Amino acid sequence: MSYVTKYRELDVHFETHNPDDWQPTAHGEFLATYLAEQSFCANKHVLELGAGTGIHTLFLCRQQPTSLTVTEYRQDLLETTKRNVHELHSYCSLHFVVADWLQLEGTFDVVVTNPPFSRCPVPGDRRHFIDRLINNSKQRLKAGGHLVFVQSSMANIGLTKSMLEDNGFTVEIPQSITGPFRQDYYDNPSFMEEVRNYPDGYSLENGQEFETLYIVHARL
Repeated sequence: MSYVTKYRELDVHFETHNPDDWQPTAHGEFLATYLAEQSFCANKHVLELGAGTGIHTLFLCRQQPTSLTVTEYRQDLLETTKRNVHELHSYCSLHFVVADWLQLEGTFDVVVTNPPFSRCPVPGDRRHFIDRLINNSKQRLKAGGHLVFVQSSMANIGLTKSMLEDNGFTVEIPQSITGPFRQDYYDNPSFMEEVRNYPDGYSLENGQEFETLYIVHARL
């Protein structure tokens, strides 16, 4: 079963409302299935970075956190999140904040995100947001806090584990799944050229490239 099919079995529909809204991806869908099965946010203060269309916001709310702070880096993108979450009748204490990645105040029990991967500000640096997350999330996490995110095999899961451990986290990879490359990879010739430099990050079957996605659940 592919991760896209598994996600759709959750029977939730999300809308995009302007051209720059993040379209749900296989990465986000896989993280959504994980969040839908968990309860680690119950009675916790939770921060979601880069909420997009609100896929993860909904499932985080269903865990009944004490509070959920939801960010996007632009107000118009955050309006899409608000609209979808409210239309889906997700009831918990929500705070919507315009913030660029971890540039906000406060500490939390849980930080959850799907770090941008195919659209990174530095060409060729697919770890840009992952590294910033690992190196800076301690500023936003309380002792014993959870850091949860999804990443591709093409972003070096071994390096992620070692960096997290060096930053004082214990690391678990509770789920992983393999599926075909996303269409937007093929729509970006420079990305596909870059991929060829990471032969250990993907597999090739009958001419089709496959990546593995990992859920990273770290504890400070």
